Amino acid sequence: MVKNYILTYCSGYPQYVYERFILSLLATKFEDKLVLFIEEKDIPKVQPFAEKFPGIVSYKVCTPKFHPITFRNVAYLNFLLDLNKDEVGDIFLCDTRDILFQLNIFDYPWDKLSRYKDEPSHHLYFFRECGVLGECTINKKWIFDFLTELNVDIKEINRFILKRICCAGAVFGELSGIILYLRALNTLITLCPSARASKVYGPDQAMHNFIAYTPLLDDIALKEGTTPISLGFLDNKDNLVNHLAWGAPRFTSFLDEDGWITNQDNNRAYCFHLYDRVKDLGKEMSKFPQWSKFNLN
Repeated sequence: MVKNYILTYCSGYPQYVYERFILSLLATKFEDKLVLFIEEKDIPKVQPFAEKFPGIVSYKVCTPKFHPITFRNVAYLNFLLDLNKDEVGDIFLCDTRDILFQLNIFDYPWDKLSRYKDEPSHHLYFFRECGVLGECTINKKWIFDFLTELNVDIKEINRFILKRICCAGAVFGELSGIILYLRALNTLITLCPSARASKVYGPDQAMHNFIAYTPLLDDIALKEGTTPISLGFLDNKDNLVNHLAWGAPRFTSFLDEDGWITNQDNNRAYCFHLYDRVKDLGKEMSKFPQWSKFNLN
C-alpha cells in the first residue's frame, strides 16, 4: 500500500514542541506516515505518540556527526534509500519547532495549481518567501559565507542575493525529486567544511538556495546517470505552506476571525511556518480553541 511521508528532525526541544507539531498534524485526519528523526535522549518524548498512533507516528534514532540542521539531510537520504519505492508516495521534509498544520497537506488540490493549461506537476517543490536574500541580514551573511567558500566570484554573489528567499524548512516532492535534492545537498556538505561543523548554523539555507538557483540538480542527475527532475516554486499565494516571517508584513499572511492562518485570498493555509517571527502572533492565536491547548510561546 502506497503511503506518503513527512520527515522531520526534532531533537532537544521541550515536550510541548513535539506535542503541538504531532497533534496539529493528526487533527487534519492525517493517516500516512510521520517519521521523527531524534537522538536517544528524545525517545521518552516521542515514544508515547508512536505507541498511541502505531503505523502513523514513528521515530528514527540518530547520532549526528555534525550540526543536526545539515546532518538531517544525510539521515533522510539513508532512510529513503532503504524504502521500497513502490510503497512511497509524496514526501514532505520540514522543520518541527515552528511549523503547524491546518489541513492535510497530501489533500492539496494540485489540479487547480497549474498556471497554464495542461501544465504538468513538478517532481520537487521549493517554497519562496516574500523577500529577497539581500534584504535579510542573516540570509545575506549565510549566502556570502557559503558562496565565498565555494570560490564564487563576488559579482556573481551580488547577483545571487537579488533572488527571492527559498526556505530550507519545507520541501515537497515525489520520491525521485526528494532523493535527487538530498543527493545535491550531500554533495555540497562534502564540498564545504563549514556545513560539517558542529556549531555552525545556517549553511542549510545557503545550500538550499544554491540548489534553487543553479543547475546543480541537473548536474547531479547527469553525473549519476539518473533522469533529470523538474523543480517548481510555490509561495504564500499557493498556500500549501504559508511563510509568515515576510508574509505578515507584506500582507500575504493573516490570522482570520476564526483563528486560522490564511493568505491574501483568505484561503486557509494547509500548514504554516515561522509564525514565531511575528510579534505577539502566538498570543493572539492562543485565544482560539484549536491553538489554546498548545504552548505557542
